[in-house]
Amino acid sequence: MRQFLSPSFRLCLLLLLAAEILLRGTLPPLAVAAFRYGYDPDAGFRETADGQVQLVPGPTRDFHAQTFSRARPPGEFRIFALGSSVEYWDAVGSHILSNTYPARLGVELRARGRNAESINLGVTSYGLRREEVLLRKILNYQPSLILLKVDDTNEGMDETTAERNRSYLSPWPQDWLWKSYLIQCGLKFKEDRLLNHTLPPRILVWTTGHPVQPPATTTAPFNKTSRRAMDECLQLARDRQVPVMLVTQAYVSQDAAGRSVVSDHGLDAYAATLCGPGVTMLSLTQLLGKLPVKETFSDQVHLARPTHELVARALAEAILKMGPAKPQP
Repeated sequence: MRQFLSPSFRLCLLLLLAAEILLRGTLPPLAVAAFRYGYDPDAGFRETADGQVQLVPGPTRDFHAQTFSRARPPGEFRIFALGSSVEYWDAVGSHILSNTYPARLGVELRARGRNAESINLGVTSYGLRREEVLLRKILNYQPSLILLKVDDTNEGMDETTAERNRSYLSPWPQDWLWKSYLIQCGLKFKEDRLLNHTLPPRILVWTTGHPVQPPATTTAPFNKTSRRAMDECLQLARDRQVPVMLVTQAYVSQDAAGRSVVSDHGLDAYAATLCGPGVTMLSLTQLLGKLPVKETFSDQVHLARPTHELVARALAEAILKMGPAKPQP
């Protein structure tokens, strides 16, 4: 007992308490929202007095920095693209917004005479549950179309972050440590700054608790919770009369002969069951499956930079075939 009451022990406790008080008194609201792990609907969004919305990169949600008007300008076709690192990175180790297919989609549509704006909401490691939170938020900004990525790579991370979010909000004593700003800051620094910015992608995946690609035997993508999130996303969009285009992920794997092949691991069949009034789909497997793998993909899931241009053109053509946007209530 005496060793726990020693001057050095009490000094450590005092320093930890001082650090906790300092963080609570100085952290801005957006940094605090980061402790909700993407389940805070306002994280990463900053609305300004002049009617603009700024997407703020950072630990809250690591958006690409972008700005758009809160109210959609008359006659503009506004697209929000929800996805993960495939949409965020224009190649492994590179994240230039203008090279990503969600951003290039607006360029392609304007070149074809459509007054369009395409906003990239891709966030690394995001799955359907956190995309549902994002979708609820962006419906306030009058979208003309929502691109929703269908990719079960990140569902394990979504489950982890959902559990952390529940612990952070929990009133029970066993979860009180999760309410410490000092502990939260240390964890976020480790994951968002130390690991993500120092480790190669092939090593980084070992630290996140989910595989780079789904197993080749996958026949029923997503668990019940994620499927429920998808159904909720589509219902929310239907209620607002906003069309949704599902974009199904393509994966690179090895066949029995050791050759690289592209497949969808059951995602295309699942997405096809969701299509109907207001919901269409674009399969990356069908679009990219017959192209040279090494030139098309930068690893098992991410697209090479020229592939982003190809996907943007395919999406633009698919959108133009949908015809003019219907006025929204």
